Amino acid sequence: MVGQDLATDPALATLPVSIYNLGLALGTVPAAWIMRHYGRRSGYLLGAMIGVLSGLIAAGAISSGAFIFFCLGTFLARLYASYVQSYRFAAADGREGADRGRAISWVMVGGLVAAVIGPQLVIATRDAVPGVPFAGSFLSQAALALIAFFILTRLRGRQPAATAETPSEDGGRTVLQLLASPKNMLGVAAGVVSYGLMSFVMTAAPLAMVGCGHSIDHAAWGIQ
Repeated sequence: MVGQDLATDPALATLPVSIYNLGLALGTVPAAWIMRHYGRRSGYLLGAMIGVLSGLIAAGAISSGAFIFFCLGTFLARLYASYVQSYRFAAADGREGADRGRAISWVMVGGLVAAVIGPQLVIATRDAVPGVPFAGSFLSQAALALIAFFILTRLRGRQPAATAETPSEDGGRTVLQLLASPKNMLGVAAGVVSYGLMSFVMTAAPLAMVGCGHSIDHAAWGIQ
């Protein structure tokens, strides 16, 4: 919806969302490299600061009508998400058996809770900045990332191995061995297809709903 308001060409309305997803694709490997060499805590703190910056840039871009800078803000938001995607692994560090499964499950359930809280936060803060719709939504994103930063300062865990080319001490496979696994490739293919379809539906749906006369709130509920 913001892209539609800021873009000079209606065909570019979904470009910020496309760049948003591109940020995740490009950020995953660098995020993993940073956490491998400097530890999860350092990586997550860096990611949270990127999240704060992304929200501030996007809100500022909306206020000034700068479409390019809004795209930059959405790109950085997804760089932040590339760190968030691995929270489940941090939860599993240092835990064994059923405790590891429960830790991962709690993180995954958090994602489901976020799917409810996120759209409601957009609705609640959409008009927080008078005369600038949705700027408040991105400021709330920055606030959530800042809260995450302070929570992550309490994270303690094992330092990952320093190299990606050698197996881990417990006999784990190397990255190249994982990439060559047919099961891994099947999982990647399933993820690409399902996530791509989800993105297509969730990108077009709000524009179509509002275009058909529904309110912004209804569009947010539809995404939720």
